[in-house]
Amino acid sequence: MADTEKSEQKEIDENFPPFEVEEESLQGKEALNDAELDLYQVEQQIASDSSTIDGAIKLIDESVKDANVVATLSTKAALDADIELFEAKAATQAYNGKDKAIKKELRQKEKLARKAAKKAHKNATKKSKDFYKTVKFSQPGHHGALAVVMGLYIFSIFFTLCSLILTSRDNITYNAPVMYLFVGLIFQAIALWLYFNRFKVMRIYMIVILSVDIIVNFLFSIFGIGGVEFIDGGITTASVSYGFDISFSAILLVYFIFSKRVKLTLTRKFSLRNKDNENKTEKTSFYDVKIQPWKWPWVRNLIIYYCVFSVVGHWMEAAMCQLIRLGIVEGAYDPTNTMLWRDWFYPFPMEGLAVVIIALLIYPFFMWLRKKCKYKISPFIITFVAGALLCSIIEFSMGLVVNDHLQLWDYSTHFCNIMGQVCLQNTLAFGAVAALVTWFLYPWMERQIQKVPPNIMNIVFIFIVAGYSILQTLYLINV
Repeated sequence: MADTEKSEQKEIDENFPPFEVEEESLQGKEALNDAELDLYQVEQQIASDSSTIDGAIKLIDESVKDANVVATLSTKAALDADIELFEAKAATQAYNGKDKAIKKELRQKEKLARKAAKKAHKNATKKSKDFYKTVKFSQPGHHGALAVVMGLYIFSIFFTLCSLILTSRDNITYNAPVMYLFVGLIFQAIALWLYFNRFKVMRIYMIVILSVDIIVNFLFSIFGIGGVEFIDGGITTASVSYGFDISFSAILLVYFIFSKRVKLTLTRKFSLRNKDNENKTEKTSFYDVKIQPWKWPWVRNLIIYYCVFSVVGHWMEAAMCQLIRLGIVEGAYDPTNTMLWRDWFYPFPMEGLAVVIIALLIYPFFMWLRKKCKYKISPFIITFVAGALLCSIIEFSMGLVVNDHLQLWDYSTHFCNIMGQVCLQNTLAFGAVAALVTWFLYPWMERQIQKVPPNIMNIVFIFIVAGYSILQTLYLINV
């Protein structure tokens, strides 16, 4: 048995002499090691850059980094295939035996290795070209027709808002074309945000909204609904042909479906990942909210609160007037005030500003008091008084600017008033509302927002800001 094993080993040694690594193989392996080193460095650079990304400011564009990694990996795969081909070729040439089956098997392996190397090189070439194009199209000047379309969207938004500034709220008819104009402006703003972030999903988004635009304009033309016109300080509908709008949207639709430049420009993945909620298992107090001042989410949320509560504040004013009408609280109101009773989305900036100041000053003060005060009730009493005074100061300051003749509100007959601009009754009401915002509403809103993926929350932000811009510009002229 031992003699048989020795004879078989001798035959193997004769037919397959020890493989000697030639200089070409060494160079290939050195290149492979270099590629692996480059790949490691790229990964380390990405990790380093990712840790320093702050909000919307990025050191290196993510799409370029992703393409760089893909190109490096494909180059590494091509080098691996080259070395496998060289070893298979060397093994075939080194075989000195006469066994045809073994020779055939070696040649077959060499053939497969050559085919794999060719495929790997082709893939590496393609990925390298894609990387070059990604770098090239990462510059706004190389976005081609896509940049032109987004430029048209910017002009459309700017023109619409400027036209609304010159439009009186009394000369507008809220019909289907006008509402579609407003909705279209919001969706254009979202498209711009997706474009500036170069998300892949923008392509699908544009295909959907352009398809909807074609259908809506077609239905308007079928039912004879006129288009929107800004004329004589108002918005009216006029008999227009929708042929141009449908044709233009159809051209854009074809462009976004088939354009390679769009695919190469929009390369970033739209992530739904929410890092704030990952690995969060411990239960925390209601007031233990992670707030990072001057970071983008914090600034974004404050802007959202301002826009939303400017409108909600209008409804609160209307509710207060209803209490006055019912005789529950003292005061007077004007039932003919169309700004209050007809235009339900008329923004009251003073109320929105009050919520922002509460988030900036009162809430941090409240959290500081909770740590310092001996009695648990003390922070609540102190912040109630602080909120009442702060809101009264805001109303008084605003009154001196826009209500100097008491034409908007007049508290001169109320108990404990100052120049008719503020009174004790309203101060206590302000204190109650500010306390509710400080103690419950603001921390609750922050907790809920932190549960939403950042990209989704950014889209909500664009939606709210665009909608508020429409309201603010539309109602800028009150007559």
